[in-house]
This record gives sequence, C-alpha cells and structure tokens, in this order.
Amino acid sequence: MPYIARANRPEIDAKSNPVISRIAELPRSESLIHLIGRILRDAYPLRYRYINAGLGVLDAVGREYCRMMGQADGKAEPLTTDLTEEVQQQLDEVASPLVQLFKAAEETDRDGMLNYTITRMFLSLYEPTPQETTEILCVLERVADQYYSEVVGPYEDQKIQENGVVVPLKLKGHKPGNGKPQG
Repeated sequence: MPYIARANRPEIDAKSNPVISRIAELPRSESLIHLIGRILRDAYPLRYRYINAGLGVLDAVGREYCRMMGQADGKAEPLTTDLTEEVQQQLDEVASPLVQLFKAAEETDRDGMLNYTITRMFLSLYEPTPQETTEILCVLERVADQYYSEVVGPYEDQKIQENGVVVPLKLKGHKPGNGKPQG
C-alpha cells in the first residue's frame, strides 16, 4: 500500500484539514461519500488503469483501516441517506483546494495521496469500534458503487458503442453463462 512520505504530508494536510473540520459538522458518511467520489471523478483520468487504481485504493483503505484497528472485515447494509445539493455545494467549496492538489499531482502519486487522505479523514472522524469500522466499509463500498455507476458505467457504454460487445467463445459441451460442461 503506498504511503506518503512525511516530507510530502504538510501540503496534503493543509488542504485536507479544513475539509475534515467541515465534515465533522455534517453527516459524516454522506459527506465522505460525496467528497471521495468527487476526487475520483475529477482527479483520476477516465482510463481503465486509473479506474482500477482508484477502486483498488478504496478497497485497500478499508482493509488497512480494519487491520490497524485489529478488526476483521465487516459488511453491512449500504447507507441510503443523501446530502442536499446545498450541503454538497458547501462541501465542494471547502474541498476545492484539495481536489486541485490531486488534479495537479503526478499520476504516480495520486493513489498514495488518496490513500493517505482518506485514511487520515477516517482516523480523524471515526472511533475504532466495530460499528464505526462497518460504517467506514459501507462508505468505501458506496463510493465505489457510485463512481462505477456515474462515471465508469457511461464510459463502458461509450466503449461498447465504439468497439462492440464482448462475444463469448462457443465451446462444444459448454453452455454460455455458467462455465459448466453440458452432458
């Protein structure tokens, strides 16, 4: 898991501190979903290697947080509350310098920066309890789901229009879709 060297943290901290402070005043899970989704949408180019990298960071942050807290992987129902547009706009305003930092960063540094920033937000805003860890995992899962449906899905549709659908190989003795021989 890429970590940010101590020498490189002050710039990220200076831009993320006001964001963490603002999120502490708002519904925290929904705010984090909005913010992390914005960083992914705005700072990660729409290419498969970046899509996979961003989704991989979300997975890694959840696993690392559980490891750091000495807790097993947890799953729970996804969060369903959404922020009002007004709150989203307020969050976007305070987060804009942080998003710009990500956009300006070298592509090779973004994953580590995202990992560091999200981990620091979680450590600042959540208690190390099983319930809160489950909430964190739900936040990360919801960000990944929303990013995929809002950004990656339309990109996939565009690529299907450009290149056609994937056609399965017809294998003798296999029925497409279940991978098991028919006999």
